[in-house]
Amino acid sequence: MDLKTATPLQIDTELARIYVIETELRKTRQGLRRGQLNAMARFERNDFAGTQYHPTFEARNEAFVTSMISYDERIAAKDAEIGECWAEAKPFQDEYRSRPWRRYFEVMNTNGHIHSSTHCGTCFNTTRFAWLVEYADQSAEDTIYKHGTSCCTVCFPDAPVVEKDNAIIGADGKCSNKGWISIGREDRYSPYAKCSHCGEIASITKAGNLRKHKAGPDA
Repeated sequence: MDLKTATPLQIDTELARIYVIETELRKTRQGLRRGQLNAMARFERNDFAGTQYHPTFEARNEAFVTSMISYDERIAAKDAEIGECWAEAKPFQDEYRSRPWRRYFEVMNTNGHIHSSTHCGTCFNTTRFAWLVEYADQSAEDTIYKHGTSCCTVCFPDAPVVEKDNAIIGADGKCSNKGWISIGREDRYSPYAKCSHCGEIASITKAGNLRKHKAGPDA
């Protein structure tokens, strides 16, 4: 591929392919490291691989050292493969930096908005994004036309705003909206979420809906 003449879509498609491979390599590496740490913990508890397999102290130590060497070698191999991914991606990243184009990302949760950057002030450092590669260099106007209220109004000031349905707020001042936005860490479950209508924090039912709650500041 001639990067100087390649389209943004061609370049981002190739980058996305490399990133998928890198992500899987990182997952495998993390699994190996966890296995190594577990083996170290078992060794310290004196139950490494079971005494029935290594009845003597010397045999147990030798098996442990062999296991650690094996883990180190496999982890190093994954590190090398990850490094190869970085090297493969670098020319594509450099081309993007030399002539930046528009990119779009969708938040991976219920009612997640589309953003023009992963650094939007409405998101958190734990927010997970899906890279919308197919929209490489698409104009903001076209993105708004296709996705309307799903577009973040900070990233897209001209995007339409969802009209509030006052019927959701009852006479008792409580909101019955069931849609929610995650407020928890991506690696830890939270039984609470933010109402996508009024902004109040409420608990989530077993069915995955937000419980009826007092109307929040955005109602």
